[in-house]
Amino acid sequence: MKRSHDAFYANEDKAAPVKDSFKMIARNIEGFFVDSGNGVTIGDIGCATGMLPGYLKSIFPNAEVIGFEYLDELLSVARADFPDLEFRKMDVTDEKSIPVHSLDVITMCGVLCIFDDAERIIQNMLQWARPGGRILIFNMFNPFDIDVFVKYRHSGDAETTELESGWNIVSQSSVSNILRRKGIENFSFTEFEISVDIEPRREDVLRSWTEKAETGNRFIVNALHLRQPFFLLEINV
Repeated sequence: MKRSHDAFYANEDKAAPVKDSFKMIARNIEGFFVDSGNGVTIGDIGCATGMLPGYLKSIFPNAEVIGFEYLDELLSVARADFPDLEFRKMDVTDEKSIPVHSLDVITMCGVLCIFDDAERIIQNMLQWARPGGRILIFNMFNPFDIDVFVKYRHSGDAETTELESGWNIVSQSSVSNILRRKGIENFSFTEFEISVDIEPRREDVLRSWTEKAETGNRFIVNALHLRQPFFLLEINV
């Protein structure tokens, strides 16, 4: 699977304000446990440079927060920027990457859309979560009953036959059916509303930016010309 875009995360602005998506995830975790997370293990899958685990640790100082990432270059940045946190290399498609029933809370932000087989990823996360735990997936989910699979290439790579992966938009209906097949009935989708304006980055036009609708609401797009319907999926295991 070709995915060159992820290397750009190594250059994230560490001084930027906390992302609205991170705040939404943290609010959902609040109240799930007491004593600021004492004795609780939170695992962030696909943590990139560790910004979400770092933020969650600041909110829940008594919790054990672990970042999981596949790319070595991103793990190196995460370990340098957050030396007090634990980061582990893992492959989200490999069910053996994390011990069974070892995480109380699992977060995943903008990762599910990379993979064509959403069911496999969700199944693995259900195995890693402890009974009574919670899984929070921040991702694009189509409110219409259509599963969208996206492949692309840069025009300078026109001679290659290998297309890049990412930005799939699986439907809420399909995800609901997956969860029910796994015996999960307690789940919900909450629509995400971004509160800030984001400008396009010409050096990386696949990085998302915002545009405003006639209503004044912001929607999220990038150079793929896809309007991105972000939701937070909460799964109670």
